Amino acid sequence: MKKSKAHILIVDDDDRIRELVKQYLNDYDFLVTTANNAEDAKQKIDIIKFDLLILDIMMPGKDGYDVCRKIREQGNTLPIVFLTAMDREFDEVKGLEVGADDY
Repeated sequence: MKKSKAHILIVDDDDRIRELVKQYLNDYDFLVTTANNAEDAKQKIDIIKFDLLILDIMMPGKDGYDVCRKIREQGNTLPIVFLTAMDREFDEVKGLEVGADDY
């Protein structure tokens, strides 16, 4: 019996970064879906079961912290990893406090 591929959602408003991460994960045989903002991500999370969410923080409209917080408030246990250029310790702590699994 063939094991199904892990399905990963990448959320980033930067097309280049989103496509680079997608290609990297595709090369390792993951199934990848992308979203370019919080609303797009929410719509996809509501209808598709993902195994992992890779989430940028700095996006127009709702930022990654808002997305993560909302997911956790709904009781969703989807693993969330922040992938961001924000590298201050404060940002990492805040990301983990809102419910991310890693930063």
